[in-house]
Amino acid sequence: MQRLVALAFASNSATLSAFVRPHARVIHSTGVEPLQTNSYMKQPSVPKSLRLKPGHVTTPSSLCQRRAVFTNFVEEVAANPNIFVGEVAVVVLLSGLFEAIEKWIRKGMNSKGDETGQKILDSLFREITGLGFIGLFVYLVTRSGVADTLALDILGEVPKGENPLAESFETVHIMIFLLLVVLLFQAAAVLTAARNVTERWDEYERSRSFGTAADSLESQLVDSGYLERVAKAEQPRGQELSTKKRFTYGDTWWDRLTLRRSPINKLLMWRAIRHDFLFPADADKNLKVKGLSNPMFFSFERYLFRQMGKTVLSVVKVGLSTWVLTLLILVPLLYYCITLDLAAVEVLQFAAAWALLGMTALLTFVLEEETYKLTPGIPEDARQILRLFAGTSSSMTRRAATFGEADESLPSIGELAVPGLGDVAEMEHPTLSPCPAERGEANFLSTRFLTSAFRTLAFWQALIVTSLAVSYLSKPPENGLELGFYIGSWLEWPIFLFWVVPLIIRRMTLRNSVGQKADLAGIRQVSLQTKEGLLRDYMMIVQMVGLESRATRHHEPWTTESLGAWTQSDADGVFQKGLGYFRELPAAQKLDIWKIFASWDANNDEKIDVDEVAEVMAKLGFSSCSHSRAKNLLRLIAFDGCEELTWRKFKALAMLATEGAKEQVVEEDMDTFFGLIDADGNEDITVFELAEWSKRSKIDMNADDFVTLLYKHFDQAKSSVTRSEFKSWVLAVMSKVAA
Repeated sequence: MQRLVALAFASNSATLSAFVRPHARVIHSTGVEPLQTNSYMKQPSVPKSLRLKPGHVTTPSSLCQRRAVFTNFVEEVAANPNIFVGEVAVVVLLSGLFEAIEKWIRKGMNSKGDETGQKILDSLFREITGLGFIGLFVYLVTRSGVADTLALDILGEVPKGENPLAESFETVHIMIFLLLVVLLFQAAAVLTAARNVTERWDEYERSRSFGTAADSLESQLVDSGYLERVAKAEQPRGQELSTKKRFTYGDTWWDRLTLRRSPINKLLMWRAIRHDFLFPADADKNLKVKGLSNPMFFSFERYLFRQMGKTVLSVVKVGLSTWVLTLLILVPLLYYCITLDLAAVEVLQFAAAWALLGMTALLTFVLEEETYKLTPGIPEDARQILRLFAGTSSSMTRRAATFGEADESLPSIGELAVPGLGDVAEMEHPTLSPCPAERGEANFLSTRFLTSAFRTLAFWQALIVTSLAVSYLSKPPENGLELGFYIGSWLEWPIFLFWVVPLIIRRMTLRNSVGQKADLAGIRQVSLQTKEGLLRDYMMIVQMVGLESRATRHHEPWTTESLGAWTQSDADGVFQKGLGYFRELPAAQKLDIWKIFASWDANNDEKIDVDEVAEVMAKLGFSSCSHSRAKNLLRLIAFDGCEELTWRKFKALAMLATEGAKEQVVEEDMDTFFGLIDADGNEDITVFELAEWSKRSKIDMNADDFVTLLYKHFDQAKSSVTRSEFKSWVLAVMSKVAA
């Protein structure tokens, strides 16, 4: 952008030099003598040939024949060129600042893999670019005299002073630009709301059925009053769960509307939809038909995140139909407002803002009812709900996929640390009930209608905000009553953006992502991304093993059990160093490390002992001395003298093995990883060797999957990779963070 402005400046300067002289001689096609200029910001003196006679009126059309488009501009530059140079410098500076901010935003989006945000920016910047060309058109029409001629034809008389048509045209242009700025802000707010929604969905997906952790379904059902923990020494964990009240979505629309405010209701409805999507009882709905053979290698939350991007983008794009509908409603309203005073207009703005919020709230209610119609039924006994969802959380599926602890009948897996379940323990495994839509009890509005309705309401909201800004700039409120209505109109906007919009986005995304509307291409892509995430997990294990192997080779004190060789003070220093690395990570990377910890925590007690760590290493191919390796690693950060991994210790250890590693250490770990896969030792790994290693490591990626991943990284089809290419690819995979 700076280069374009600089080129424009150079070309304009060259052009001006041909016209601007010390006496500013401007030669018109009519042969009139050049205008003599006074000082800057004063009107030029008019030659006698152009002076008006008494009673004579010069029409705009006759005037435009005698003046060129840039006449005033050239005269002003001739009078004071410093102003021109300063203005160009300001434009260059502001354009550079604008471009730097845009690059900063896009860089952040690229690092997060935020394709939706980039598409929104592209869409809005296209609109802003269009307004730039419109602004040039308006300027030419105004300065060339065409606007004067139009004003004479439309108004029927010669206007005095400035041309009102030209002024209003420029004002309308600026107002539309302001509207696009508001839309840009709304798009950013909608995108932020969407991210918050997916963070909540991620919490829902990784919530395990059993366990004393606060985020487990068991604990949340107890806190919500559906279950009670009764102490019984003879039962597992010394406790038995008993039912206190039945669970229901609500028998009437009012009950459902009330219960939807409950966090546990939202969680269980979401899990029911996810469960039906991943583990359908109906063979016709099986994901094998959709292109996903194993639900262990699929993240429903990530799939919804992808679908949500499409929902947000469809709302941000303003089509011609939205503009036409808005004009049909706005024109009569405009004529009505002309008859009102300022106070009445502010009352009308207040009423319009809150009426719009009411219409949007009605849309959320419609979408909530349609979400209920798509939600399968779950057991009324909360203990059966826990059994139904046991083993299906993302952490358990990740563990099963990583360690090969499950077959395709994943929902039958029980979780460890399960308390007594009373009389339901011996019952048949619970299943989902058909949703109202499958029972033929539901009718749905069309997706196109709902999308258009939401897009129009969002656009009207931006119009109201723009009108509030314009009315204040035109004439601020003059008394307390006017100020009250004005502030009340503004208060509706944050409610719309941060409360109502997230509800609509959640409902529309779910509605457009399951059942017959499932996105097959999205399913395949997310499945591949999930498998790629398992490679990151595996590489972390390789680096942990490498950390211990090098320390053992160099006889570092923490690898020996000699008394006093490694003290708690030594361990605390290393532990704090690891935590320091962790604090510098982005939030998404921190969450990804937590997910690895959760998949290792088989008992869901937020503690991992030496045997569990050794089991992880053995199942991933490091069976040799796995127990001693695990014991050494736990001793490294045992600042409290206890050789077990808590969450705080795990994140410190993970950082010491990864972020704290030097470049040559990472190279060594890469060589170890390469050697595990290169079975024939020919320094070249084929996609078939990768598939065979994947099968041994329980990641279950075939040759086609690896061909796709290599193509995405190298931008060309590859059937094999060399050692250096392999390192480049793995480093790129490690740098990615799960969405």
